[in-house]
This record gives sequence, structure tokens and C-alpha cells, in this order.
Amino acid sequence: MSSLIVIAEDDDDIRAILTEVLEGEGYRVLDAPDGAAALDLVKRERPDLLLTDNMMPHLRGVELIARIYACHGAVLPIILLSAAPPGLVPAPARFLAKPLRPGAAARTHPQFTRQPLIARDAQGR
Repeated sequence: MSSLIVIAEDDDDIRAILTEVLEGEGYRVLDAPDGAAALDLVKRERPDLLLTDNMMPHLRGVELIARIYACHGAVLPIILLSAAPPGLVPAPARFLAKPLRPGAAARTHPQFTRQPLIARDAQGR
């Protein structure tokens, strides 16, 4: 089974592009248009990675990260995507500035390069 990535992004176009690119790379993708919906997805689906915008309705990205870490510990790899640095990003989450450059997510979270994910998938996780 392929790795699951949850995308939290309120911009429909950005969410669609990220979904298309990641699915094209073989990942399963679920998306949410705001932080509250993303929190529900993370609780229900237990993804392998969360990509989240910061400025979203209902729950900002940094607040989403803090709630996830408070409930589940800091075990879920999270990348916060934003055009403007949000200030403090709850550790160990990582920050990536928009617009994204090819390969940026893999450099931010090396375990999410293609080869380690293929190996994890082969091991059943």
C-alpha cells in the first residue's frame, strides 16, 4: 500500500496541483480545504505526512500542528507551506516557502524521497 499524504490548503488551485503531482508520484492523497477538516482527516486516517498551508480558515497551520502534536506527539512528519514565514513553527515540523521549487519537500524531509518511501511501502507501512 502506498504512503498517504494529507494536504491542508484553502486555495483550490494549489491543492489540486499538489494532489496531481503527488498522486503522479504514486502517493495516496487526501485533501482538506481548511485546518479543522485537516485535523479530522489526520485523526481518522493516520497519514504518513501532512503538508499544510498556514493562513487557512477555521484553524491556521501552526495551530493545526500544535493540536496534532498535543494529541499524538511529534511523530507525524509535517511540512508547513506558506508565502510568508509564520514566525515560530512547532518543532519538529519544517517550513517551506511558497512558491515551491522542485524537490523542496524531499530536501526538507529526506525520508520522503522516493526510494525510502518505496522501501517503507514494501515493508507494509
